[in-house]
Amino acid sequence: MRRSPLLPTLLALHWSLIVSFTFTTRLPSDPTRAARSPAPAARLSEEPGGCNGPRVLRVDEGRDESTLLRVDEGRDEATASASASLAVSTAPPLGAALRADFPLLHQEVWEAKPLVYLDSAATSQKPTCVLDAMQRHQQKDNANVHRGAHLLSVRSTDAYEGARDKVAGFINAASRSEVIFTRGATEAINLVAQTWGRANLGEGDEIILTVMEHHSNLVPWQMLAEVTLTRTRTVALTLALALALALTLALALALALALALTLTLALALALALTLTLTRSAASRSSSRRSTRTRAWTWRSSTR
Repeated sequence: MRRSPLLPTLLALHWSLIVSFTFTTRLPSDPTRAARSPAPAARLSEEPGGCNGPRVLRVDEGRDESTLLRVDEGRDEATASASASLAVSTAPPLGAALRADFPLLHQEVWEAKPLVYLDSAATSQKPTCVLDAMQRHQQKDNANVHRGAHLLSVRSTDAYEGARDKVAGFINAASRSEVIFTRGATEAINLVAQTWGRANLGEGDEIILTVMEHHSNLVPWQMLAEVTLTRTRTVALTLALALALALTLALALALALALALTLTLALALALALTLTLTRSAASRSSSRRSTRTRAWTWRSSTR
């Protein structure tokens, strides 16, 4: 195997760098890409209420999502940017908008508190558009992909490969062949290690890891090192890095507290202004009543 004069250093991929996509929605970063990509024979976007259309931001659940933020391929960039700015300025917090898309989160647990799910690294939840697409596939197109010539298999294959085209456009891949679907990040990391790693790494090379890596991003490289006789090196968490992380967390906490204080002050000012206006209106009303009373008294005395 040919060796470069410089020892190549492999910076190990983070376990969440490679993800598995099935049905994807996106804002087209390149309006001409869709025109260059061949359109599949049957696409899920043709279904009403599908999730393969342009990405939209919901302002409120009572309005049609398609009217809020849609970057159409026929519109110029300036118009699309203006539409996006208008929608973002009136949209609710991003967390609230995204949370509404996941039916699983619409439940209360532990003393009627809203469910908060933080285990996406193990199992990610699916938004409504993905659940709808899966249900439509099971009801109308369920068949083997790449394994049949009948209509259902053709439609399933078109949808499967159409998703690959969407992912390639979303990540600006040079070719759709660069997109490989896996069952999860663990399988993806193993695939990179056992294909690219075996073909490009050998004795004298080094694989750099950190003490913060997930187990799924450690074992594949350790197994590769045993086969290819490479060396794994672990970057320790130094005192300087630990202090930097602590300072970052402290700064984030300080910013959160400052935001909370700002909101509290704004609420207090709004309350004070409301009380002032209320008292002023009450004072004017009392003054008008006093004036009317004096006028009535004067008229009565003149009679």
